[in-house]
Amino acid sequence: MPSKVNFHYTSQFKHVTPETDTNTFREAYFTSKPEIITDSSNVSNIFDIMIEKLLERISNFQKDESGWIFEYVLRFEIKYALYEPHIGRSYIPLPREIAFKKAVINVKNLNDHEWFKWSVTVAFYIAKKDPQRLIKEC
Repeated sequence: MPSKVNFHYTSQFKHVTPETDTNTFREAYFTSKPEIITDSSNVSNIFDIMIEKLLERISNFQKDESGWIFEYVLRFEIKYALYEPHIGRSYIPLPREIAFKKAVINVKNLNDHEWFKWSVTVAFYIAKKDPQRLIKEC
């Protein structure tokens, strides 16, 4: 089963003010972009890329927030969840509340799974009568 994975990283930074010889401490939070892992994925390679991007964000933080020095890691979490992508299907009747408003054209494509093609076609060629009826000539 495919899953989504991302890293959550928290670290402590220190800033030294030379004029007053004082230290200021700050926690910084970083997260990686979620990656999808399937049976055919190279998990090691994906993790390496995620770590590389996370280290790049930390480096950018230190450059942009000039003077902050890395102290130590407070927390590192790997979060994952099962990934169930939505897939298109054939015709599904609208709930009564939505159908009653007549604000949505729900194309009745009962014999194929080309719902996206028909919805885009209907957007460009709106029929004056029964717009939900599928006209295959379009």
